[in-house]
Amino acid sequence: MKDGDRQRIRETLVRAGNTGLTRRQIHRKLRLSPAVVDAMFAGPMTIRLNVVGSARYLTDASITGNMRLFGDLQT
Repeated sequence: MKDGDRQRIRETLVRAGNTGLTRRQIHRKLRLSPAVVDAMFAGPMTIRLNVVGSARYLTDASITGNMRLFGDLQT
């Protein structure tokens, strides 16, 4: 490439699944008591995603992350 030339590359990585975060799963896998699991689902829940990376020789870049969450409301 010559000085001043630009190249734009777009890469999309996708992982799709059809699973959920359920009380039963948390109780069994993390071995938490039913009372603790119920307390976790009683109010707002925070989920954090830690993304780390590095890049060189670019003038601009962006990363977009999307998540679709479903709840299991009990009446």
